[in-house]
Amino acid sequence: MSSERRHRIVVGLAALVAIQAAAVGLYLAVQRSRHESDPAAFRVEQLSGEARAPDIVLERADGTRLSSRSLDGRVRLVHFWATWCPPCVEELPGLLATSRQLSDRDLVLVAISMDDDWATIREFFGGDVPVEVYRAADANAHATYDIVSLPDTYLVSKDGRLLLRYGGARDWRIAAARAHLAGELP
Repeated sequence: MSSERRHRIVVGLAALVAIQAAAVGLYLAVQRSRHESDPAAFRVEQLSGEARAPDIVLERADGTRLSSRSLDGRVRLVHFWATWCPPCVEELPGLLATSRQLSDRDLVLVAISMDDDWATIREFFGGDVPVEVYRAADANAHATYDIVSLPDTYLVSKDGRLLLRYGGARDWRIAAARAHLAGELP
C-alpha cells in the first residue's frame, strides 16, 4: 500500500472520529439542557408542612450565637454539610451562589457545618467564611432534624414549618433548581 493511500485512510478515519465525537458532544449538551431546565429533574420530598423546624442554637464564625427561630419571618434553606464530605464539598458552591441569586426573594441559607471546630471550616474557606455558614452550638443538633447522611437540606416556611426535604447532593446551579426554589418563594 502506498504512503499516499495510507495517508488518505488515516485522514478519513480521523475525520470520522471527529464527526462522531461532535455528535456525541451535541447529544450530551442537548440532554444536559433538557435536564437542567426540567423542574421534575430536581427531586424533592414533600413534607406535611405541619411540623415546626427544630430550634437550634447557631454559632457564627465570629462566635456570636442566635436561635434558628430568630430567622422566622423569612423562608430559609437549612443545609447540613461538612468539609470532610465529598458530595457536600461539591454541592456547597452552587448552593451558596443560588441562594445569593434568590436573596432578593426573601430566601436565607443556613448552612450548618458538622465539623468539630471553626479552624477546620476557616481553613476550608481560605480564612473567609461566608455569612451563610454556621455551626450548631450542640454537636447533636442534626439529630433534631433526623439527619442520617450528608448533605441534607430542608426548606422552612416564614412561620417556621418544615415544607420540603432535599436529601442528598444535587446541583443547585441548574436552571431547574432555581426555577424550583423561585416557585417555592412568595
